[in-house]
Amino acid sequence: MVLAAAVFSAVATAARTPANLPLIDDANLQPQYTHVGGADPQATDKTIPHWFGTFIDPTNSQTYGYNMVGVDPATNGAATVPVDIIPLNISFAAQGGFALNGADVAATTVASPIFQSNDYSNTAVSTGGPGALSAGNVGQYEDAIMRSQFNKVGSSYHLLFGTPTVWPTQTFDVPQNQGSAFVNSRGVALGLVSISWFSAQLNNLMNSLHLDPTHLPIFLTNNVMLYIGKPGNCCVIGYHGAAHSTGAGIGKVHSNSGSTELQTFAYAAYTTPGTFGNPTTTGYFLKDIHALSHEIAEWGDDPFVNNAVDPWVTPTAPQ
Repeated sequence: MVLAAAVFSAVATAARTPANLPLIDDANLQPQYTHVGGADPQATDKTIPHWFGTFIDPTNSQTYGYNMVGVDPATNGAATVPVDIIPLNISFAAQGGFALNGADVAATTVASPIFQSNDYSNTAVSTGGPGALSAGNVGQYEDAIMRSQFNKVGSSYHLLFGTPTVWPTQTFDVPQNQGSAFVNSRGVALGLVSISWFSAQLNNLMNSLHLDPTHLPIFLTNNVMLYIGKPGNCCVIGYHGAAHSTGAGIGKVHSNSGSTELQTFAYAAYTTPGTFGNPTTTGYFLKDIHALSHEIAEWGDDPFVNNAVDPWVTPTAPQ
């Protein structure tokens, strides 16, 4: 799991902090990402629009295949993926039922650059002045990424999200031994939940909601993150995954088509400013839709969590 920078900011919503929340050591709050599951899409699967390509790595002469969301950029076509935002209300038994509710940040998430159009034409350059960045690249965040990385700005190629549908809030009651709410040194309330327990609840929830596999469901928490093994080993602030829908141990089959459902999904914590680090310096960039912007970008390039390439190293995110 590697922390990678994400971008853009929406309006932040702070949680009310009860006086009896235990204090957490800021040194234990290290943001991370991961992924869960993974599946190989079949031609008959009912799932999101996607395309398959290959490339040869010049460093080892190996051919790698990959799936990406949308349509093949060579066709200059467009795809729109419906989105279901499912807020999670996380209630902590360890704090007498104190809860952090994803519904409180659903509206600001919908109003963010993930789903609203923005102008990505200009940015600062090393000389300190404005410079062109994909001139004419106006649209949603992920659309701008995809159009830039395939040099399709100005073409009719697009990968868009439909207007999100915000679902009724779903509640997870966290047992005392599976998570707790805390307050950090800056007075910010946050929740930490066992990733194994949370992921099991999320899997059960997805099976019960009868999700449409052609949609992207986003499970949204309000500053509730995940730990691995123990609360000191945290914090996973987002992940994405994919799995064939299950029913009696096998893929769910549509009687009309003989296809199975391949569901992609994402979890992201809407992050209160000041959760990580000094909010006026290094920690301030990590806030609100940071986790979601990261997961959306990964989902677009690796929706089924099955793309594999030769390892590489970058200065900011060694793989």
